[in-house]
Amino acid sequence: MPQRPDDLNTLVQQVIAAVDALDKGVGGSDVSAFAGQLRAARPDLFGQLGDAALAERASRAMAGAMLQVIGEIPQIVEAMMSAIDRRTTDAAVRCALTGALAYLVRPRDLLPDGLPGGFGFVDDCVILRATVTEFLDFLPRGFTTAEREKRMLELLAVAIPPPRLPEFQAAVEGIWLAFHTMLWMSDDEVEFTAARIIADPIGTPLPVSDRISIPLPPGPRLSLAPGSETLALTDGVLTVRFVKGGAVRIAADGEIASLE
Repeated sequence: MPQRPDDLNTLVQQVIAAVDALDKGVGGSDVSAFAGQLRAARPDLFGQLGDAALAERASRAMAGAMLQVIGEIPQIVEAMMSAIDRRTTDAAVRCALTGALAYLVRPRDLLPDGLPGGFGFVDDCVILRATVTEFLDFLPRGFTTAEREKRMLELLAVAIPPPRLPEFQAAVEGIWLAFHTMLWMSDDEVEFTAARIIADPIGTPLPVSDRISIPLPPGPRLSLAPGSETLALTDGVLTVRFVKGGAVRIAADGEIASLE
């Protein structure tokens, strides 16, 4: 059967092509544009360094790291698609993964996909990685770890202006509730919902139930205290420390040197 121009598979491939086309290399145009978006979004954070030149260096390193993280979207999608295609995967889980991919292809979400430097993919990457933390057992073995995904979520959340963080957290929780609503639906219901999402991912809403009627475990938290991360730039290495503990160290070329 030929694919429709607006079905899920077609739109996912378009997003993957856009992510692959980003200039993520050292000195790349998208690194510069992303760094500018970071400084505009988080003047409070880069202001900690007390010097405009240091702030620019730090933002470029962080932009490089975030673009590397965003650049993993195709691999995350491939892992999700593998689980969706595996008939031994629970029907509700297949439907939930399909719903996460539907968010990915929506052009007008929390951050428009057309923002400079690939900055508009930050929220998409947050939703995908929040999904990964819930359904890690269904993805290919060795694909990632829960601890790494936690740090990647915290790093991406640094790009969110503190006043907007509750909005992003609400979106993550909304997706979380939708997933758990699917887990309580019958197989026939979730198969029907998944088929609708695949055929029309932009126009099909995800099922939602009130959280009182769904036993909902704790979901991913982007931050407990927005804007409380700290930065340090030492010997060319940027250290981002998170309010909940832990840190990410980033080399000047944007490579993630270590997680703790």
